[in-house]
Parts: sequence; C-alpha cells; structure tokens
Amino acid sequence: NKGEIWGDSQAPEISRWRGLVMSSEGDVAEVDWVIRRLRGELQFDWLPPTVECLNLYGNYLSGSVDLHHIPRRVHTLNLMKNRFVGTLDFTGLPEHMVLLNVSINEFSGPLDFTCLPPSLEELIASKNKFSGIADFSKLPGSLKKLHVAHTDLSGEILDRQGLEISAYCSNVEIKYSSK
Repeated sequence: NKGEIWGDSQAPEISRWRGLVMSSEGDVAEVDWVIRRLRGELQFDWLPPTVECLNLYGNYLSGSVDLHHIPRRVHTLNLMKNRFVGTLDFTGLPEHMVLLNVSINEFSGPLDFTCLPPSLEELIASKNKFSGIADFSKLPGSLKKLHVAHTDLSGEILDRQGLEISAYCSNVEIKYSSK
C-alpha cells in the first residue's frame, strides 16, 4: 500500500502523498485514493479531523466500517467497489453528509433510513447483502438519489418529484402518488 500512496520515496512529507488535497492552511482536506490497489482494513480513527471528502472507490479494502469514527467534517464518502463487510449504522454519519456511496461491497443486515442527516443528497447502497424491512417514510427532503437495487431490502418508498430511485432486483416497492 505504501508504494501506491508514497510513490518511490521513503515516507515523504504528507503534502506530497499521492491523492491528497491540502487546504490553504496545510491540512488534509481530501483523500482521493481511487483504484490504488489498496488492501487491508481501514481505521477511520487515523484520518485527520480536517478531512471533508474521502474517496476510496475501486480498491480491495476489507473489514467493517464504523460510521461513528468518520471525521465529522466529511460530507462526501465513497466506499464503492471494495470488500467491506458487516452492518452500517447511519446514526454515525456526520451531520453535514451530502453523498454516501457504499455500493458493490459485502455489507449486510438492516438499514435505518429514519436517521439520515438532513443534508444528505445521495445515498447509493446497491449491490450489497442488506436485508430486512426498511422504513422509507422519513427520508430527508434534500435527498435526490436513493439506490437500493440488488439488495434484499423490502419496504415502500413514496415517489416524489426530484428523487431518483433505483430499487430493481430488491423487494422495495415504489409507490407513485395519484396526483
């Protein structure tokens, strides 16, 4: 993993690590480690509290994900196409989360959609082993995209203008208003 992040150098200064975007104050603002062939478990506790965007798409990262340990400034979290397992507790999401993509992993168990952050615009959870009856009655008004396709979730989602819903190959039913 070090070679994918550090390049050929031996432990370079953090501002020279591949895939990091630094703030004007010199703090880590974004971690963009897309398709870096990273392996192993991720310890979110080790991320700087200044991180606002964490993009780990397309690696081989594994283990569980405790959303309570995500830095509180994170508004974009992309864990798509890894090997993460276990359940997800949405009560651990940062208050200002805008995008959460956990699709194409091995997550399982139920999901509680009643406690999503009010700022959330996109929740992509397709192609996982999520299961159980989900309560979609309290989705945040800010939500523009909800993908739960290819899961074993069930429940009813009331379609509304401005909300893109993808629920095929699941037991989730989309109810269309009669207006």
